[in-house]
Amino acid sequence: MKADPAVWRCRVVAPPPDWPVLHVLAMAHPQIEGHEQERSQARQRTRQLLMQHAGPEIAGPFLTAEASASGAGRASISHEDGFSLLAWCDRGCVGIDVVGPRGLAAASPEELERITRLYLGADPPPTAVSTNSAQANRQCFAMAWACHEAKLKCLGLALDEYTSALQIQLADCRTARVALPPSVARAAGASEAWIAWRGGPESQCSSAFSAGGGMLGQ
Repeated sequence: MKADPAVWRCRVVAPPPDWPVLHVLAMAHPQIEGHEQERSQARQRTRQLLMQHAGPEIAGPFLTAEASASGAGRASISHEDGFSLLAWCDRGCVGIDVVGPRGLAAASPEELERITRLYLGADPPPTAVSTNSAQANRQCFAMAWACHEAKLKCLGLALDEYTSALQIQLADCRTARVALPPSVARAAGASEAWIAWRGGPESQCSSAFSAGGGMLGQ
């Protein structure tokens, strides 16, 4: 099969032998600005790629699940204008999330701080809001938010206010930043992408899919 230059695949981490093997597929596509037909075509292509690369055992249950369904699973998808990310693992659970610059462009520093404290904790991580530069603050917020959403998807949890109980749950996930390839990075701009996973030999997913949505529309 001829390689598609708009599709990039990698193993995100090299885990110990008894940990899940993580894969990410990045697909560049034309910028979508609210055109439902183009958005639908991008979604369809993403689904086809997941089936092609991950196989029916992983992709099948994910693709047949209700769009609003939420559960910890072996596959996860996140979309941004210009590209989509797919993640899957051989076992255990995975979640992936991407935050692009457009969704943050209108947010004030005060709004980002309020959201950080409400959803990322009363004492936000230093990467969340850490400098006096508005652009740097937005980038740091995007990093913290994408990481947080990836963990929520990994655990099959909906977005909710941060609590000590949630903190304990999220601590069960490992995370890594996804370095986007040049072909996708051009479309992604200043986007932040993170993957979260959970699972050693003793960990099993409750289902084979991971779906989730956040306030930033991923």
